[in-house]
Amino acid sequence: MTVSIFFQRHNRKPRLTAENTRLWTDYSQCIPGTASSASTVAPPVTPPPATTTSVVSSPPTTPPPTTTSSGATPTGSQLRTDDDPVYHFYLQSNDGAVMLGPEASSGYFTISNTISLNNPDGSELYLNLDTSATTSYVPLSFDPTATTTDWALEGDTIITSDPRQLNFLVCATSDPNFYSVYLQNGNDQPAGATCTYQPVPTDLDDTDRTQPDKTRRNIPYFRKLVLLTLGFCLVALVSYKAGQWSAQPQFEENQTPAVPEQEQEEEISVSPTTPANDTDMPGNGKYSVG
Repeated sequence: MTVSIFFQRHNRKPRLTAENTRLWTDYSQCIPGTASSASTVAPPVTPPPATTTSVVSSPPTTPPPTTTSSGATPTGSQLRTDDDPVYHFYLQSNDGAVMLGPEASSGYFTISNTISLNNPDGSELYLNLDTSATTSYVPLSFDPTATTTDWALEGDTIITSDPRQLNFLVCATSDPNFYSVYLQNGNDQPAGATCTYQPVPTDLDDTDRTQPDKTRRNIPYFRKLVLLTLGFCLVALVSYKAGQWSAQPQFEENQTPAVPEQEQEEEISVSPTTPANDTDMPGNGKYSVG
C-alpha cells in the first residue's frame, strides 16, 4: 500500500522489478474483486533477427557451338574440260545427275577399267553408259554397281576402249554453272541445245595452267598425221619396187640381145656365083647340045 501511494503521489508507474512484483502481488490480494490468481508479466520477447537470403546470380551459360562436319575430302583424281567455252568445268554429281560444274563441288575419281566417284562418307558410285540409248550421244549415270568396264586412260584423257572413243558432247543448261555431258559416238545432238565436243582429261599432269593447253592435246593428232604420211610413202615405194621386180623377168624374156653392127655385116650371107663357062648341070635337069 505504501508503494501504491508513493507512485500515485509522484505520478509514476511502478518499475517492474522482482521486489516490486512481489509487493504488488501481495497488495493486489488485499483489494476486493481482484483476481485471486497471480499474474505474471512475461518478459519482452526479442524477435529473432531477420535472415536475408542472398541469391547469387550465375552468368548465363552459352551452349557450345555446334559444328557440322562434311567429312574429309575424298582421295582420287579430278576430271575436267580444258577448252572454251567450258574451260575448267569439273565432272561431278549434281542431285544425282552426271554434270560438269564448279571446282568447289568437284568429284574425285578412281580410274581403271571402271571409274568410281569417291564420296566423303567412303561410299562409291560408278560412272556408267546408258547402253539402251538410241541416239549417238550416250547419257551417263552414277550407279552403285559398275556396268561399264571398258574405261581407260589415253595419256591423261579418259576414253572407252571397246570401241575406242574419247569425244564427249557437252551441252549448256539453264544454269550457267553446270553443263550436261554425254559420250558421243556420232553426230546426233539434243534438240535445241547448244553443244560442243570436248575430251575430258584428268588433273594427273596438272601444271596450274592459266590458259587452255591446246598444243598438248594436238600432239597425238600431229603424230598420227605424220605416221599416216610416212605409211603412205612407204606403201607407194613398196608398190613401185614390186612393179619393177615383176616387170623385169618379162622384159628379159622378150628382149633380143643386141648384136654389134660389125658382126651384123659379117653375118650377111653372100649367094655363090656360077662360073660363066660352067657346063655342069644338075643331075635331074635336061642337057642341051650345040
